[in-house]
Amino acid sequence: MLTFRLCDVDIGAEWRATGDGFECGESHIRPFRHAALEDVAVADGSRILVLVRERSAGRSGAELAAGVQTGRLTPVDSERFDGLAQQLRDWPLQWQMLVINAPSKAKPWNDDSVLATLEAGPWGTAPVFLVSDHGKLWGDWDAARLLHLLPRKSLDPVRATRYLTEYANPYARSTLFRGLQLLTERSRAEWAGQAGCETLSIAYPEPWYRPRAGELCEGADPVEAFETIVSSSLRRWINVSEEHLGAEVSGGLDSAIVASSTAALCKRPLRSYGIALMGDSREDQPERRAELAQRFGLIDTEVPIASFLPLAPGSCRLDGRAPVLPWEEGYYEVFWELLAGASAHGTEVLLTGFGGDELCGLRPSELRAIRGESAGAAAPDEDSVIAPSFLTPSARATLSEDLDEPPRAPCSDSAVECAAFSAARYMRRGIWPVHPLCTPELVHFCAHLPPEWRYRRRIERELLTRRGCSDRVIHPRQRDDFSWALAATLRGPARPLVERLFAEPALHELGIVDAGRLRSAYDAWCDHGQRDEAVQYFAAAVTELCLQPMR
Repeated sequence: MLTFRLCDVDIGAEWRATGDGFECGESHIRPFRHAALEDVAVADGSRILVLVRERSAGRSGAELAAGVQTGRLTPVDSERFDGLAQQLRDWPLQWQMLVINAPSKAKPWNDDSVLATLEAGPWGTAPVFLVSDHGKLWGDWDAARLLHLLPRKSLDPVRATRYLTEYANPYARSTLFRGLQLLTERSRAEWAGQAGCETLSIAYPEPWYRPRAGELCEGADPVEAFETIVSSSLRRWINVSEEHLGAEVSGGLDSAIVASSTAALCKRPLRSYGIALMGDSREDQPERRAELAQRFGLIDTEVPIASFLPLAPGSCRLDGRAPVLPWEEGYYEVFWELLAGASAHGTEVLLTGFGGDELCGLRPSELRAIRGESAGAAAPDEDSVIAPSFLTPSARATLSEDLDEPPRAPCSDSAVECAAFSAARYMRRGIWPVHPLCTPELVHFCAHLPPEWRYRRRIERELLTRRGCSDRVIHPRQRDDFSWALAATLRGPARPLVERLFAEPALHELGIVDAGRLRSAYDAWCDHGQRDEAVQYFAAAVTELCLQPMR
């Protein structure tokens, strides 16, 4: 939501408003300006505060009284500055606040001087990535614009090895690159020290409380309560014209709930967007999407994944239209096309089904009780992760190391991770993503439900049953599976590129992979490997592409 560059030589100088943000000497602050967002800026002579936040339908913005207007830099006194800062932190949707301080005669510049602070709200959407170096602090919601500041050797071998093994980049203040930090939800970053010797630190918040299962009151209707919470949450975001609102519809439970709930609140047909998959899902999934479009009056657009395979010739990641970041969407090409279509239709806010899978999670003890197993029964073995054969011994040894982890967020770890790492792909297209199934009130409601209502996502299936959906939607024959497309491209159109990348891989120079074993393992997989093994070669290829332009 924020892009900025702060230079220590500008600390204490006067800021001014520009057409796209605020400037001071070589420093600048640029809020992401969008119909779904608003920004506030005030200065008291020694400090400047810039906040960007989601607009909330029905909120009067009373805290912006006394001449403070969005999109402008307003002078205030110190008392008003402090009071406004506290009020802005109480905003119910996502927000980010940057405050820049200046040394004074009473408190001169020293090792403890806090030059700037950056705080994040509790939603995690569009987090700011940060780099501090030689008296400058860069911040950006698009990490691709910061990678040129880092050398290849900044790749963290521990996290890189974990990514190549598990195809996952855990959400935390530490990223895949040392020197590139992430402001996670509710965290606070401080840029402090003397001119030219600043340090950047990020402090995590306290863990969010998560309730345990309760019991339903006599006569309670949990499905009606679930529906009311979803609809109430949606009303906060439906603050742009309905013609600029859209929804992703995969044909699964999550997007079906979001799209049907939104359609019920809109007076005009809702635009929906989805991807036609390959493999086992290619018949069942289109039928489910077609039913949802007909039942809820959606104006639907479908993009075939077979026409936009990852890293195939013509890929947006290969011709410079889109960046390459290992933690972003693996199937970026088809999503890029989907978002291009949505943008062409005038869609400015796109609703997703992120977080639905996680709403109905069960604790191991709850699952044993439902299955009638004894309390002492052994937990089912987790699928063990097998390290790729092409890792070096030194890289393999790092798999036992613990990674930095943030405290519990208002929604599940995987949901906040999706919201954070997917945001840039929407915003690059001028679209703001909204995740109605990640709201704290819905997460807490579902966590408090008795286990039998969460088991096999009963609460979600019964809501769609009441809305008239058929068994085809409520109990799909097949799970949507993208892996067919990944295997097809790595064995076909993307293979020449991957072979070139693996010829002299930077990952070999960094001591993470053995180039010879990588090439031979990939060739063997292309001939007779399992489909689900494609991700390890894709992870290596994407990491190589990311490293190529770095110094």
